[in-house]
Amino acid sequence: ILRKDAKHWIQASWANKGPLIDFDYAEGSEDAQFHTPKKYSADITLKVLDFYLKGTEDWKKLVEWEHLK
Repeated sequence: ILRKDAKHWIQASWANKGPLIDFDYAEGSEDAQFHTPKKYSADITLKVLDFYLKGTEDWKKLVEWEHLK
């Protein structure tokens, strides 16, 4: 988990059954939480986390997101 603060974070997780990774992130409130419906490669994961750490919004464009309800 990478945190900007308690309400702004991104998390990458994977199952032990394979190399693919999914993400969750939050932007300020419980109503602003998102998840990737698909799983992604380690290469894409590194790019997403790198862009997140750099503070750009480009990381959101690299993968497909859905709003958690």
